[in-house]
Parts: sequence; structure tokens; C-alpha cells
Amino acid sequence: MPSVKGFSKSKVHLSPEQKFLSELILMDDIFMRIVLKDRKCTEFILQTILQKPDLKVKTQSIQSDLKNLQGRSLILDCLCSDTKGTVYNIEVQNDSHGASPKRARYHSGLIDMHILKKGKTFETLPESYVIFICEKDVLKENRQIYHISRRIEESGNSFPDKTHIIYLNTGKTSQDELGELIEDFYAEDPRKMHSRILSQRVKELKETNYIEEGEGNTMSSYLERLKKQWK
Repeated sequence: MPSVKGFSKSKVHLSPEQKFLSELILMDDIFMRIVLKDRKCTEFILQTILQKPDLKVKTQSIQSDLKNLQGRSLILDCLCSDTKGTVYNIEVQNDSHGASPKRARYHSGLIDMHILKKGKTFETLPESYVIFICEKDVLKENRQIYHISRRIEESGNSFPDKTHIIYLNTGKTSQDELGELIEDFYAEDPRKMHSRILSQRVKELKETNYIEEGEGNTMSSYLERLKKQWK
């Protein structure tokens, strides 16, 4: 595999597989999942979206399968928790229908069902965030980011159930850290990324067709899935 420099200077000499790989961006949801296998990338994205530079990811699962024996199950792009016990679900959605408000509600509810163990009180439920990273402005208010939390209508005070939903509209940029993150989501060339953490991870994947230890030919299998998805 040629170096990243080769992507920009000699794409015509790349094999079809190499060209396909060089053009992947983080907004390709399957590629994002591979990138997020590096916990530092997940951590950086959460720190930037939530404006919490001290946030540290403690555990995470990619494509976490949440079973529901009485109804619809879900496979989550990324489910993780931080050192304070707060739970986060990150979803990349290029289809507006896949990020509807009712889907966000279902994600939040099913996550709670899987977190609360038998015999535990409801007060042990942790704070949770469902975060949709969207190609389009799903909520159509021309905002870059939307923070949704429950409130008491009569007083305007927050309703302390500790559940939050966030929509990031990547169609709207800005001259700040969040705007730079959005630009990184669409960058093909890792050298043009603002984030050193994301750049290193994407560079590694694109240069080496990286295979993670113990997981088999991860990148190759995902490439095959992406090819079928894009046909």
C-alpha cells in the first residue's frame, strides 16, 4: 500500500481497492466504526461535541447488539461509557429517516433496559446521551448542533431524568473546534485533518489496510461490505 502522499499525487496508479480505500471518509458509517475501534478517537469526538475536554472513555463496544425479546432489537454503531459512568451512543446517519426523533427515543429507552440490571433501583440508571451525527439537518432549524433534554412545561425547569439526545448537523460548518471536527468527517486525505488523533488513525488504516490483532482481516471484510453497500 502506498503512503498517504501517494493518494494525492498518483491516484491514477492505484488499484481499484486502493482507490476505494483512499476515498473513504468518516461519514461513511462502516468506516467510522473501524476508526472508533481506537478508543482515543471515540474520546476525542465526544470531548469535542460535548465540550468536555476532560472526558475519558472507560469502556466501549462497536456494533453493540441490544436484544429485545418483546420487540425490535438494535445494533448500535458505538456504545461506550466514561469514567464517571455516563453512557454514550454514537450513531452516524446519512439517511434522515434513520435519525428520526422517535428512533432517538427508542435508542435511549432500549439502552436503559439493558443497563438496569434485575434487582437494581431506577435511581441507579446513569446519565445517558444518544448522539446522531447526521449528513443533513434532520430537525430543519438550520442549526449546527441540537441539544435535547426534557423540561417541565409549567416552570421551564429541567426534568432530571438524566437522558439527553444530541443531533450534529454536519451540513453546517463553523470556525471553531466543532466546525473543524465536521471538516475532518469529510476529509479523504488524513494530512488535511485538523485532529492529530483522527488523522493518525485514518492514515494508519488507509496506508496499511490495517488488521487489528485478534479480529482477523477487519479492514478487508469491511471494505467488501462497503463495496456491496455502494453498488
